[in-house]
Amino acid sequence: MSETTEIKSPFPEGTSAGKALAMLVLPQGVLVALAFFAERVTGVDPLERFSFEQQAALIGIVAAITIILLVYANRFLMPKLWAELDRQAHAIFGAAPFKLTWPIVLLLSAVAGIAEEIVFRGALQGWLDTLMPLWLAIILQAVIFAALHPVSRAYMAYVLLIGIVLGALYAWSGNLLAPMIAHFAYDVWALRRLYRQPVPASGEVEADA
Repeated sequence: MSETTEIKSPFPEGTSAGKALAMLVLPQGVLVALAFFAERVTGVDPLERFSFEQQAALIGIVAAITIILLVYANRFLMPKLWAELDRQAHAIFGAAPFKLTWPIVLLLSAVAGIAEEIVFRGALQGWLDTLMPLWLAIILQAVIFAALHPVSRAYMAYVLLIGIVLGALYAWSGNLLAPMIAHFAYDVWALRRLYRQPVPASGEVEADA
């Protein structure tokens, strides 16, 4: 049974497009600043395991494609749940004073892909890895990652799984670039899909084209 949750727009009435974008982008910048400030306490450089390598970029692309294919497959298994998640996403971005055009999608995806990977995988997982077994560090950072996306219980569970995948990808590849690319590419796909799809009614099963 899918969860029906009423979602309020995060944008107050009358918010301009520029201010709305700033509301989405600036908090990411604050988190990145805190991650680098925390290095003084944890001794963990968030970018210690980051480098521009072709192999890491390719791994990120393959990971993104794999995640997208798994999402499509899962939509056929739990269509009502995904229709509800679509409705929640439309409730947030449908009320935004901007459209999810390519420039905005690329901006939001780049900011999230870079900033959230620096904070959650580079800084948080990197620090937790010094305190506990790697598998537990991956799970715990994903739990915190999901807790900071409190749209609904279903969405938090979804983000939890994505966080685990990205954390495992970082640990396996040894390069933060891989989860950055995967996160960016996935967000581009998800936001553009949201832009192209009609708004689903609550409980409506939406079929992918």
